[in-house]
Amino acid sequence: MLGVDVIHHREDIWEDPYTFNPDRFAPGRKIRPFTHMPFTAGPRTCIGKNFSMMVMKIVLSKIMTRFTFVDPLPEMTEIETEMVFTEKPKHCVYMGFEERKCFK
Repeated sequence: MLGVDVIHHREDIWEDPYTFNPDRFAPGRKIRPFTHMPFTAGPRTCIGKNFSMMVMKIVLSKIMTRFTFVDPLPEMTEIETEMVFTEKPKHCVYMGFEERKCFK
């Protein structure tokens, strides 16, 4: 068993672990893997995880039936990425929407 609360309050990992400090997670700050697990992992994962995934799929499908995605920056051919816990874009990625003609 893994005590997530214990990991979140280890002094050898976090400076002043019992103080609320959102700057710990500011962009550019490196966090060691598996030292911050707000929704835990494994069989005891967040009970709302499946519900939130279902809601996300429903909302996305509603958006996709009404709008078409367009690229506002077609000249941008490569996206610079960085590795934090997973790979993510280093800078903002913009996306545009156009309402489908059948809804006008």
